[in-house]
Amino acid sequence: MSNRDYSNGMAAGSAAAVAAAKRAQNTAGRWQEFSGRLETKLVNEEVERSVTIAYAKALRDALKQVAPSHPLLNSTEAEKFLNNARAQAFAEKGFDYNQVTNQVSPRR
Repeated sequence: MSNRDYSNGMAAGSAAAVAAAKRAQNTAGRWQEFSGRLETKLVNEEVERSVTIAYAKALRDALKQVAPSHPLLNSTEAEKFLNNARAQAFAEKGFDYNQVTNQVSPRR
């Protein structure tokens, strides 16, 4: 092997290493962007869930004042309603919801 062959091999190896490092850097950057978007989405979902819970509590308090014997104020009836609504929402997304085990599985 000549010095020129050795130099050419080293240059090719160095270029391949630089290209691989650049690809890795680009991939890491894309994952970082994705992670940031996902984190923002999760925070938004968490805030919306908190707002929805506060609104539901306010509606429940209002219902107590207007119709204190309404079935949804009974914890058993409310739980049935929520489980059915949960099962329907999962079904609309293509999942089965087992109310007994509280397990979600993809519909086959």
